[in-house]
Formats: sequence, structure tokens, C-alpha cells
Amino acid sequence: MSQSLRYNSLAHVRAFREGRRWPEIHRPMVEAVLELARGQAVLDLCCSTGLLGERLASLGFQAVGVERDVEAIAAARARGVTVPIVPMSVEPATLETLTRLIAERQVTVLVARRCFSEIFAARMDWAAVFCRRVADAGIRELFLQGRVFSTRSRHPIPHTDAEVALCRGVFTQRIRRGPVAYLTLEE
Repeated sequence: MSQSLRYNSLAHVRAFREGRRWPEIHRPMVEAVLELARGQAVLDLCCSTGLLGERLASLGFQAVGVERDVEAIAAARARGVTVPIVPMSVEPATLETLTRLIAERQVTVLVARRCFSEIFAARMDWAAVFCRRVADAGIRELFLQGRVFSTRSRHPIPHTDAEVALCRGVFTQRIRRGPVAYLTLEE
């Protein structure tokens, strides 16, 4: 796999448009959702070009994405991605809008691939509020795929286990499938 295709979302969209090829980088998340999700309505948080949500929709899920980069959304639309993508950053000021989206669409599954580390790095205390509010809005299952573990990482949220720790008190990890953690609402 070329570096361009490995990291560049727009390269993935071009490959999708040219031959409906799905990004290999999404495979662990897709397999975990297929195996474990009980709900059918999925929110792809910080979805970039929406290909993960598009893939889940092609497999029978009702997917919607949220993405702050309007250029990524426009590129996705221009190349045939049809899953709904709401242009929105995920931050305290937009939490009410996000929870309303979850409730209105009756979303019960949230997938977050490599985005918790970006959303909460500057405000880790906000993660508990976020988790409580999305749970109150209807989220019952979380699928998290964080950064790859590295002893050299200096990031405040360096890997999936650290992302899971941010959710404690609201969600509990039930299963780990490679890089993907499956969490459910605490009982």
C-alpha cells in the first residue's frame, strides 16, 4: 500500500470512485462492528470523507457521519460517497447539536476511528461530559480505534487503551479485537 493511500483520505476516495475499493485501514473497525454491534444506526464521528460510514451503509447499517472539514465532505460528494455527513466540529459548543442528531436519528452505535485523541487532547476533562451526554442521547455501544501503541509517543492520549480510559464511568470495554475496543453502556 502506498504512503499516499495509507494516510490520504482523498486518495481513498479516488480509489473508491474508480473501483468501489474500500480502504484497508477501515477493515478492523468494519469487522468489529459486523461481529459485535447490536444496533443498526451508526454515527461515524469525525468521519473525514465518509468512507467508513459508506462501507457500513453498504452492509445494511443506517450510517451518518460528522466531519468539520467541509472540503473533505465536498470531495466525498464529488466522488460518489452518499452517506449523510453533517458538517460539524466536535467540541463543547456543538455538543447539544450532536446529541440532538443522535436522538433524532435514533443512533445507538458510535464509531470513532483515531479521533478521540484529537478531540480530547486539549481538554481530557471534557471526555466524561461527552460520554455522558451521548449516552443520554441514545448511544449504547462505542467502537474505538486509537493511535497505534508506541513507547515513543508523547501524545496525551497515545493509544486505544487511553481512549477507553476516558470513557470509564459511562462505558465499559467488553471486548478488544486487535486495534478496536468495543464498549457498552455501564449497567
